Amino acid sequence: MSKLAIVTGGSRGIGKAIADHLASDYIVYTLGRSENNTLKCDLLDRKARKYIIDGKVDILVNCAGFQHFAPASDYPMTYWDAQMEMMTAYFDLSRQAWEHGASCIINIASDAGLQGTRGCIGYSVAKAGIIHMTKCLSNEWGERCRVNCICPGFIETDMLDGAFRDDEHRKQVTALIPAKRIGKPRDILPAVDYLLHAEYVTGSVISVDGGWLGRS
Repeated sequence: MSKLAIVTGGSRGIGKAIADHLASDYIVYTLGRSENNTLKCDLLDRKARKYIIDGKVDILVNCAGFQHFAPASDYPMTYWDAQMEMMTAYFDLSRQAWEHGASCIINIASDAGLQGTRGCIGYSVAKAGIIHMTKCLSNEWGERCRVNCICPGFIETDMLDGAFRDDEHRKQVTALIPAKRIGKPRDILPAVDYLLHAEYVTGSVISVDGGWLGRS
């Protein structure tokens, strides 16, 4: 019998790369607001996502996310609340997946959740919560379900566009990355493969960032 993987945010960016990659070994359902998803659901709507997983699932990859850039002093509370709700969606779907037999959950967080940032406080705090949630769930579910986390650095997706003020700023950031390039969605895939098959790894946080965090 074929195994089932669910990937949130699987219609674009890192999520799409992961969904396409898994399709050779799994039946893959993508979950999100876009019409391009197998399962259409607004993940920020608690009622809509309440019973979205209603059958056997083997793998869950929580990858949906968004950014809003503003100084902390002016950061809109509507975006703050939305970021916290997306973190809650990761928790909600993880519980649903666990209840339906999942043996592996991979949460996609961010280096922004591991270090202080400027201009995207809501996103950064939510990602920090996802990292800690991963560790908590691994402590409770480790016997049957491995829960791990990948923290991408700067990855070439449409969400990254807002991270750069202009081309010069982009060059400055790239120069600070030891690998001297912005990552591609495909750079995340080896970490996904490792976590899918590493049977004694749970509660781990893996940065895929070209060495960004290694500078400090």
